[in-house]
Formats: sequence, C-alpha cells, structure tokens
Amino acid sequence: MTAIRSMETEDARPARSRLAWAVAIGTVCLVAAGTIWLRQPPLTDRIASQPAPAPAELALNVKLPSVDQLDQWTKSLDAPLEQETQLVLRDATAAIHTLAQGFLPAELLGPPAETAQH
Repeated sequence: MTAIRSMETEDARPARSRLAWAVAIGTVCLVAAGTIWLRQPPLTDRIASQPAPAPAELALNVKLPSVDQLDQWTKSLDAPLEQETQLVLRDATAAIHTLAQGFLPAELLGPPAETAQH
C-alpha cells in the first residue's frame, strides 16, 4: 500500500510543477502586456501631435447658385414627382371605386355623382 501511495505522490509532483510553471509564465505575459500597454500614449495625445490638415475651404473657389436658380432647380426636380403622385392618387381612387362597386350593395353606393364629389 505504501508503494502505491508513493507512486501517486511521485506522479502528482510533475503535474504540480507544470501548473506552477504555467502560472508563472502567464503572470510574466500579463505583466509584459500591461507594461507595453501603459507605455503607449493615449489616442488623444497621438491625434494632437499630428499636424492639422489645411482647410479645404481655402483651396476651393466655387460659385454658389443664386436663390432664383435654386428655386428653379427645385421646381424642375419636383415636377416629375408631383406628376407621379397625382397618377398614383388617381389609380388608388379608381381602385377604391372599383372595389366598392364590386363588393358593396347598390343601396350603400348612392348615385355616381355623389361619390365623385367625395
């Protein structure tokens, strides 16, 4: 029995020494990483140390459009959209009237002139 216990303790010793070495190496890696990380200057210091680029406004000489030109451009761009909106509204109104005529009883529909006004 003593021989078996002595064999167990001999097998446990290398495992404990491996664990101790692993913990020691891990600790050294963490200390080295922390040291390297703390030596780097903060991001704001790195940005502040870089030279500021020249403003792009000084290099550009662009003539801006007048108010009348902007108004004209807006109207010309809005015209196709307004036309398409009117077409969509007409189609939707026609579809609603068709569905109403197909599914509602004639008593609820009323005269055609009355529905055209609403």
